[in-house]
Amino acid sequence: MKSFKVIVTGGGTGGHIYPALAVANKLIDHQHEVLYVSRNGALEEELAQKQHINFQAINITSFERKLSLKNLYYPYVFIKAYQQAITIIETFKPNIIFATGGYTIAPTLFAAYYKKIPYVIHEPDSHLGLANRLFSFGAWAITLGMEACAHELPNYQNKIHLTGNPISQSFYNTYDRATVAQQLGLKSNFKTLVITGGSQGAMAINEVICAIIEKLLTNFVDLQIIHQTGSKNYDLVRNKLSANLLNNDRYLIQPYFDDLAQIYALADLAICRSGAMTISELTVSGLPAIFIPYPYAAQNHQFFNADYLRDRQASLLINQSDLNADYLYTTIAELFNDMAKLNVLKTNMKNLAKLNSANEIIKILELLAS
Repeated sequence: MKSFKVIVTGGGTGGHIYPALAVANKLIDHQHEVLYVSRNGALEEELAQKQHINFQAINITSFERKLSLKNLYYPYVFIKAYQQAITIIETFKPNIIFATGGYTIAPTLFAAYYKKIPYVIHEPDSHLGLANRLFSFGAWAITLGMEACAHELPNYQNKIHLTGNPISQSFYNTYDRATVAQQLGLKSNFKTLVITGGSQGAMAINEVICAIIEKLLTNFVDLQIIHQTGSKNYDLVRNKLSANLLNNDRYLIQPYFDDLAQIYALADLAICRSGAMTISELTVSGLPAIFIPYPYAAQNHQFFNADYLRDRQASLLINQSDLNADYLYTTIAELFNDMAKLNVLKTNMKNLAKLNSANEIIKILELLAS
């Protein structure tokens, strides 16, 4: 395959950034030239630079979805960002553009449409994001992280490819449960519950968990708990816990784990948010979850993500508005008291996994760019 140039764009949240980075790295592995274009000073710029991916910034802000004086200036901001995108395209001369959603893609895709550069959009969630919805009309192909999103694109069924979300290679590796347990100072034959709100944590989840950890460990003597609090919540959480619990060898608390793939390989059940990347990592790991969707996510997409898996009997869902200690304890206890049901959830979760997402997207890009 002849090498080509591709602009990758997408940002705002991890669900947009990490698929873009995964595809960018895979393109580079295939000897293609990649330029990541997104908002200046954003997380994607930092991560791209850390991964040695060429990055060029544009000055773009989000359009407020409520009445705001900021929106009066948005047309001016957008035009300036569009002009920057035009300059980048004219200088870099991409063969194709790959966009993963978020407001940061708008100037680049508008410029691509004007310059007649083919582009592919990727929707990571089960609910179509606003930017992807606006630019789906001109896309040469639309790749989906979740099948549920397809019904929102009735006029573009011939463009749709269900690829799944590209995730870190570590989640595709095979880990020995006993080895992972030994490295963590835990036991491989114990039931394992992992709690995470993502790298930044989720205090709403942490607060409820703190109220039931000791009860869980007391009532389930073969249970161990791995708790990722998030860096900003670590001290707050530790201060809520007794010294006896913090010294319990069946409770492992850390602000952040560098490799969640290994943690998931040991776990039997997760309690977490339901962002697109979390769900993709869990399905590949075959790990069911009690999802507590972040209620303020754009277009409530975390609820739709979790609801998609609940409908397929692969996981459970508790809305944050319904979350309390008794409810969460009862839900966890019922699963650990019925391992047959938990194993059904594991099987259904694994059956939803897409194991070759990045390569499938690369094939589409190479075909359209040739």
